[in-house]
Amino acid sequence: TTFSECFERQVRRTPDAVAVSMGRDQLSYADLASRAFAIAGRLRREGMRREEVVVLLADRGIDLLAAMIAVPHAGGAFLILDPAMPNARLAHTIRHCGARLVLTALHQLEKTGGKRALVTLCVGVGQGVSLALERV
Repeated sequence: TTFSECFERQVRRTPDAVAVSMGRDQLSYADLASRAFAIAGRLRREGMRREEVVVLLADRGIDLLAAMIAVPHAGGAFLILDPAMPNARLAHTIRHCGARLVLTALHQLEKTGGKRALVTLCVGVGQGVSLALERV
């Protein structure tokens, strides 16, 4: 049984239960699944291959959790990088890890070192943005 299968089973069992909360923001299992599966679908449309590594460059929070669910659901693996790392180190790691896709917030885009074929994750529960992905 994979994590994705366990998560989907929990979504079916308790769709309206709180799955995650951070501060005043919270998402139900159904909302978290909707967000994660939308990201997974976009990753597939971007050509993500099975077992491909996707860089997650995001602060801890609900958005990162959704991305952590999305990538394996789409068949990939993820490498989490801390946006607090020095920009040069982040850019070096992204360049040399073999990832073609990076999920990040728009305000952290400059930390990717100009990597092409990025998918930016611009999701903000508190700001009322449900999901906006764009290719840069």
